[in-house]
Amino acid sequence: MRLRHQYLIAGVAWAFLLGPAAFLLLFGFAAGASWLWLFGDNPWPTATQWALPLIGAIGAAMTALACVLIAYEYGKARETGAGASSRTERRKVLILAVFPLAIILLVGLNSWRDSQKYAKDMEMVAQREAAFAALAGARYRITDITIDRSEQDRFHATVRMNGEREGNYHLHWQVADTGFGATLASGDETIALRTVNAQAEINFTVDQLTQSYQTKVLKGRADVLVQEPFELDAWLVPILSEDERAALPPGEQRRLGKLDSPLQSKREIRFPVRFIIRKAGTGR
Repeated sequence: MRLRHQYLIAGVAWAFLLGPAAFLLLFGFAAGASWLWLFGDNPWPTATQWALPLIGAIGAAMTALACVLIAYEYGKARETGAGASSRTERRKVLILAVFPLAIILLVGLNSWRDSQKYAKDMEMVAQREAAFAALAGARYRITDITIDRSEQDRFHATVRMNGEREGNYHLHWQVADTGFGATLASGDETIALRTVNAQAEINFTVDQLTQSYQTKVLKGRADVLVQEPFELDAWLVPILSEDERAALPPGEQRRLGKLDSPLQSKREIRFPVRFIIRKAGTGR
């Protein structure tokens, strides 16, 4: 094979490498320039859908053609010199032809590895989303709250829950007045739920509400009649095992224990309250 044809093959190899590179470079430059100086965040004309790729394609074709022509002319010129039959010259041609092909192969292998990693990551994300959906569907939820006031001025609330995911749960509750939103009583407890229809009891007294109301709302004032609806809020959150926590998506792991977590179940109930705050700080 004549030396010019060997250099031509090397030029074709470089065309396969530099042509796509020129396309990406020019397409990116044209798109960036269009965004910076022409259209910005406004709607782009439909012509840009073919004009921008055309700019990249023209640049790629010119680059590839230049690689071929330069390599051919260089090989043609070398034929007239003493290097036409030189082993060193042919070795140089081989290196020039193999080098771009090796780069293309490495880029292709890296892209394949990235695609495999992406597919594996997407599969893991799908598995975590499925595990989260299953957990969210099976967790216990607060279905109802009822509250009664006894003759001993005690409030007794029953929190009813239903679900399939057995285990320990964190139950938090608080009582607040509806006028000022002050928290007058609160509690936290860990409960074990094993039955389909479960329930937990919450107890607090009128004296608790009276003292808190006088301190937080009235700032120590007395001889006041309080007659308004109060609100009892209850939150139920599953206490996850290490395996359950690890199976959740990272975003849901960060939201655990927060008010916007989908695993949290909340329900509230309003109930009438009437008491008198006297100078001694007790109510009736």
